[in-house]
Amino acid sequence: MKKGKSCLILGLSSVLVLSGTVGSPTYAQGDDTNAEEVETLEEISSDEQLEDGLELADGEEEYTLGELEQMLLAYFDEQGLELEVGSAEFVEYLMLQQLESTDEELLKHPQYELLDYYMGEYVYQLDQMQVFYEPEEVGTEVSEQMSKVTLGELAEDVALLQREEAEFEEELEEMWLLEDMNPIVQATSKGGYNRTKAANYANKHGAKPNYNFGVYPKNCTNFVSQAVNAGGLSEKKPKSVKRGITQTTAHWYNDNYHDCGVSANSCYMRDKLSTSWIRVTDFYTYWTKTRKMRAQTSSNVNTIIKNAAVGDVIQIQNSSGRWFHSVIVNRKANGTVYVSSNTANYSNKNIKDRIKGQKFKSYRVINFK
Repeated sequence: MKKGKSCLILGLSSVLVLSGTVGSPTYAQGDDTNAEEVETLEEISSDEQLEDGLELADGEEEYTLGELEQMLLAYFDEQGLELEVGSAEFVEYLMLQQLESTDEELLKHPQYELLDYYMGEYVYQLDQMQVFYEPEEVGTEVSEQMSKVTLGELAEDVALLQREEAEFEEELEEMWLLEDMNPIVQATSKGGYNRTKAANYANKHGAKPNYNFGVYPKNCTNFVSQAVNAGGLSEKKPKSVKRGITQTTAHWYNDNYHDCGVSANSCYMRDKLSTSWIRVTDFYTYWTKTRKMRAQTSSNVNTIIKNAAVGDVIQIQNSSGRWFHSVIVNRKANGTVYVSSNTANYSNKNIKDRIKGQKFKSYRVINFK
C-alpha cells in the first residue's frame, strides 16, 4: 500500500513528481517548510549544471538507470547470485559494495563506474522514498521510477542539488558566525549530551537493530537518531503527532507503536515519526539549522576524524554527489574513529576500513553538545 504519491526526491527538501523522466521538475514542499521559488535546470547554463555532477564520457549520458540495472542483473546471473531487486539482500549488497567494494569481481566490470552511479542513486532514492511506501514495496518502486532517468538527467539534478547545498552551507556559516559574536548565546549554550550513553547504545544495537523503533529498508539514520536520543538529546514534537511519516525538518521524533488489533498474535509496527529521524539529508538539516549544532564538511576523511568526537554523527557523500549514509562514532583511538550503523548492520568498525578504496566525494560530521 502506498503511503503517498509516486515521486523521486530531489534537492534539500523538494519532491520531484515524475511524469516519465526527469525533464521539467515540479516541486512540492514538505509539511513544515516555507514555499520558496526554486531555480529550474533551464535557468542554469549546461557548463554550470555539470560542473560538480557525474563524470561522464561522450555517449554515457544516454544510458538510463533502467539499462544499468539490467546490466547489473546480467552480472548477477553470470556469477550465480540470486538477488532480487528490492529485496533486503539486494539492498545490503548495494550498501556493502558502496562502502567496502565487497564484490571484487564486480570491480572488474568494464562499466563499473556507471554501475556505481546506479547503485548510489538506488540507495539514495531508497532513503528518500521509503517514507511513501510500505517496506516490502519501496525497493521495486524505486527501481520502476528510476528506470527511465538518464545519466545525463541525473548529472543535471546532482549539479543543481549541490548548488542548493552550497547556498545552505553559506547560511549555516553566517548563522554560526553571528552566534560566535553574541556573548549571550555563548554564555547560555550548555551541553547536555552524554556521549558515553550514545556510544554504548551504538555498540549494542549496531549489529542488532532495536525493533521497538521500527526497522526500515534503509535504516542507518533511524539507528543514529536512536543513539543520539539515548545520549540525552530529547525529541522535538509538534503539538499533535500525526500517524504515518511526516516530512519535516522542524521536528525530530519517533513515536512508532505496535498495533495488535484484535489478536496479540497479529501485531504490526505502525509509523508515527518524522523524516528528520530516518532520512540522511533531513537529519542533517534538523540538527544544523533547527537545533544549531555545528558541522564540518571535507573531502579528506582524516580532517573529519580529527574533528569528530565520540557520539558525533558522520555522513558520507557517494561518488555522484548524494549524501547517502549516516554512522555514529562510538570510539576514537589509534588515529581513527570507530563507527556503528545499520544497513548494513555493524558495530565498532574502523571508518577507514569501511571506506577503503572508495571514491566518495565528501564527508561531514555533526558535532553534538
